[in-house]
Amino acid sequence: MGIATPCNSVCTLDPQSGFCLGCGRTGEEIACWLGFSAERRLQLMQELPDRLAALTSREAPAAKAAERAKNGGPSDAT
Repeated sequence: MGIATPCNSVCTLDPQSGFCLGCGRTGEEIACWLGFSAERRLQLMQELPDRLAALTSREAPAAKAAERAKNGGPSDAT
C-alpha cells in the first residue's frame, strides 16, 4: 500500500499564508512528505481541514466583491 497523501493536484501556494490552496500543506511539508513518519503525516492530515477552511473564509469576501464588480454591482472599496 502506498503512502497516503492529501494532494488533489491543485498545487498552488497562497502567497499570504504559504498553504497550498488544494491540500492545505506548506511547501516545506509537501517537499518533506515522503520523509515524514506515518504519525506526522496523520497529524498533519488532521490539521488540513481547518487550514483549508481558514483559507476559504479569508478569500470569500474578496471573491464576492470581485463577482459583484464583474456584474456591475457595488464593490466594497472606499
